[in-house]
Amino acid sequence: MAETNHTTTENAANSIPPLFLLKHIKNKEYWRCIKLVAPSKESKMWTSSDAIGAYCLKCKQKLVYSVQSSKVIARHMEKYHKDILQEGIQKKNDAKSNSVKSFFSKKLELSFHQKMAIR
Repeated sequence: MAETNHTTTENAANSIPPLFLLKHIKNKEYWRCIKLVAPSKESKMWTSSDAIGAYCLKCKQKLVYSVQSSKVIARHMEKYHKDILQEGIQKKNDAKSNSVKSFFSKKLELSFHQKMAIR
């Protein structure tokens, strides 16, 4: 009779370090599946300078993280998760495009109503 190893699943769940999100992120598309590693399991508002590393939720890989440079994060996303990165960039571009379209359609509508009021 084959034995099942329940500790493997438990160890996998225990190997995920305590994670947190940054409050202010410049390039959100690079952080879609990356979280920072907290120095302890204590529940508090951690900052980027508290982080002891980064962790990829997609491939379960621990990454080196530095407050001064997030090049490791960018390189990891570009190398291993280009599809997720491209999807994030596309969503960002779509949001910008919709914002511009919305602005100009409101401006044109306002202009049209002003012209109609003059007549």
